[in-house]
Amino acid sequence: MNTNINAVKKILYIFLLCLLAAAIPLSRYVMSVTQFAIMALWLIEGMTFEQLAHKKFGLSFITVLLGEIFNSLAIQIKKFWFNKPAVIIASLYLLHIIGLLYTDDFQWALKDLRVKLPLLSIPVLLSGFPKLSKKEIYTIFSIHALAVLAGTIIITANYFNTQTVDIRELYTYISHIRFSLNVVLAIFAIGFIASNTDCYSKKIKYFAFAIVLWLTLFLFIFKALTGIVIFLAIAMTILLIGVFKIKRISLKVIALLALVSIPLLFTTNFIYSYNDYTKAEAIIISELDSYTELGNKYTHDTIHYGIEQGRYIGLYINKKELSNAWNKVSTIPIDGKDKKDQNIYYTIIRYLNSKNLRKDAAGVQQLSKQDIKNIENGIANYYYTLPFNLKSRTDQIIMGYLKYKQHNNANRNSIMQRIEYWRASWDIFTSHAIIGVGTGDMNLVFKEEYNSHNFNLHKNFQLRSHNQYMAIAIAFGIIGLIWFLISFIAPSIILSAYKNYLFVIHFSILFLSMLWEDTLETQAGVTFAIFFYSLLLFTQKHKEENKKSIIHEIN
Repeated sequence: MNTNINAVKKILYIFLLCLLAAAIPLSRYVMSVTQFAIMALWLIEGMTFEQLAHKKFGLSFITVLLGEIFNSLAIQIKKFWFNKPAVIIASLYLLHIIGLLYTDDFQWALKDLRVKLPLLSIPVLLSGFPKLSKKEIYTIFSIHALAVLAGTIIITANYFNTQTVDIRELYTYISHIRFSLNVVLAIFAIGFIASNTDCYSKKIKYFAFAIVLWLTLFLFIFKALTGIVIFLAIAMTILLIGVFKIKRISLKVIALLALVSIPLLFTTNFIYSYNDYTKAEAIIISELDSYTELGNKYTHDTIHYGIEQGRYIGLYINKKELSNAWNKVSTIPIDGKDKKDQNIYYTIIRYLNSKNLRKDAAGVQQLSKQDIKNIENGIANYYYTLPFNLKSRTDQIIMGYLKYKQHNNANRNSIMQRIEYWRASWDIFTSHAIIGVGTGDMNLVFKEEYNSHNFNLHKNFQLRSHNQYMAIAIAFGIIGLIWFLISFIAPSIILSAYKNYLFVIHFSILFLSMLWEDTLETQAGVTFAIFFYSLLLFTQKHKEENKKSIIHEIN
């Protein structure tokens, strides 16, 4: 009987792991419900059911059942306690509990503890079940990849069916950055499984490679900068390792050229974009047209409006004509605000400049209905609307940098805003360097920092660190940061998990993302981090894993 029950529990356990893996990129609700289901299964994992089978329902049955549950609970806690790597990673939750001792905002602290509960629950739960085979692990990663694929299809459909101001609004389940981390993991996971294992049939391998290709294109089509940077960093590292394993000189040269071409391509793109915003074709004002088609005088300004697309934005402006023509095609007046709360006048002239149109009645008349909507939505450059144009993302970064450099204005540019977040974070950290400010006081200290120092950020852009390491350092000081790093790194060293390809990929994604994001500050982020971390550390027999090196697995 116990054999049959154990088999059913194993099947149910794997099903729940697959469901949780699928929920991480798609559903916060299912993410939560699945963890409770795993917890219920964990609670009965140590039960024998033999005595219950011979009892009729009644007081005696309930007494035996409670005894079995308490006995199972004791067994499961013991399994966790003697799994030292699991205890080490779960100790991160203890760090947050200790931080309650000197926090002022208990309401936020309790919310933070609720969000980060997976740091404790998932290591405890996954260390209490039988080990999984490699094939079962690969199945879980395959299900995750299919869920990511479904997510990209939904996002693509949203793009064509909605008229959103911000592409980030297409991501209806989790944030665009967290989703991009899932995409990168799926690319390298199923690419490895299809290339290096016999888990897939020949036809499924072709399908897997097609998914890898589509997911890679998805990152670039939707300009997921965090995902692109992490993807390229890992891909180049793998390619570099592969170069050293190639024996044929000709193939090694080709691989090296490919390796060099990637950063060269992006550097060339960056230089080209930078020149578009700093250099314009030389002009002689006296040789430019002085009057519009309606006979009104142009203003030519090469100083105040700047350069974009290699052209002076301020050329060929007649504000009166522009105003009259615009007010005929839009309900937003020329002196009003677009949907991004920007002065729409400046949005109009930038958009017209991006289409190489003059800023007069004739220029407005050449705009399509979609162009009008783009301007109303706060899109100041026609090229920003093109999904396959990665250069436009570089253009936005450079535009934001020049705006920040010239006017100390980081608003509405995520990268420049991060510079301000990191500057504020450093100031806060240096004032609380030893033990930090506590679990719940992050919002309070950032609010005080922005109010007391010269940060030219609008209220709605005054956010927290956007760097997980700095966030930990602010909350728990240098002591907490050391604890944090040891908790994540030590278990992988103890179990030699650095020799496991999938673990190294996930670990790399996680630690790179934390340079750029507060990865562990949301349910989707912390679950992505700790679930795959625990899955690859606590559900496998690592003595077998240790026989292979990562270089061998990659090749």
